[in-house]
Amino acid sequence: MIVGGESIKVKVSKSKIECGAMHTGIVGGRMETVWDYIRDEKLAKKMKPHTAGEEIIGPTCNIIVETMLGKEAQEQISKVPLSNNTISRRISEMSTDINEEVVKQIKSKRKFALQVDESTDIAEKCQLVGFCKFIDKDIVEQFMFCKELQTTTTGEDIFASVNSYLTQHGLSWNYCCSICTDGAPSMIGKYKGFITRALKENPSLITTHCFLHRGVSRETRLDCITLRTDMAEELDFTAIERDEFPDMSADSTLNVKFKKSDVTLAAFWHGTLGEYPNLAKKAISLLLPFSTSYLCEQAFSAMATIKSKQRNRLLSLEDDMRVALSTMRPDIKSLCAKHQSQVSH
Repeated sequence: MIVGGESIKVKVSKSKIECGAMHTGIVGGRMETVWDYIRDEKLAKKMKPHTAGEEIIGPTCNIIVETMLGKEAQEQISKVPLSNNTISRRISEMSTDINEEVVKQIKSKRKFALQVDESTDIAEKCQLVGFCKFIDKDIVEQFMFCKELQTTTTGEDIFASVNSYLTQHGLSWNYCCSICTDGAPSMIGKYKGFITRALKENPSLITTHCFLHRGVSRETRLDCITLRTDMAEELDFTAIERDEFPDMSADSTLNVKFKKSDVTLAAFWHGTLGEYPNLAKKAISLLLPFSTSYLCEQAFSAMATIKSKQRNRLLSLEDDMRVALSTMRPDIKSLCAKHQSQVSH
């Protein structure tokens, strides 16, 4: 290799080439590495075709490694499996891991808000997308599912799809505190709408109509619950909440914390759960509902990129979308360890 006009010989031992990639699992006779998953996660995040591994990444790596490290190193790197099926498998495993963690967190919080919408993909198939929101020290918004509606797109079909996901993962409708939709007839129909069916499962559900679909031109926001003693009547407090309110309003430490610019509303109220649990739960229930279905709209833009005209037969749409859109990362080391344990049996 020539750098600054001088020839520099880079020496890399075979053992370093074989062992320097954090080997933690074996698949098909080859060590499955953390870097394999990280690379494929980045592919999914960038919404690139799975064939990019064989067509772009592999050939490019071969050229770079041979140029910098020599033929022996290039022969080792060329053994890395980059087929479409291999990358699809890893993305599917990462998607499953993320989904399991989201479900686990919802079960531990026992309260989440839901946002759902449907749209047609490039293959003219109707895709139902859902996002959830819950509080884990602060507000967390996560991709939940993308399900194809096989035949029709009625409220019953939408409910059946959402209900199937919740049932499959052991999530109760009682955990769902609110649902936001675009206000389409299939969503809010009086007799057979999705919301009507959901309310039968949980009558206490709060339903919101996305203000972007209502034609609201000015940005609106959910006002915070401030520490004012004259708000007890406005907020329809229960007797227990009324008992907590004067003490909380007079708490000087909380007032100082509330006024700090670096503390979000969700983080503030989550932090008061121990001392003022009833008021905190009240506040959180007001903060959780979605006011728009903007996450679903973003997901549809991502869907158009992932399932493009060239990839209109893609079968793993939900997996690709989950890895691409989730803020939560998969536990890659754990995934590699699972492969290792499978081989040891």
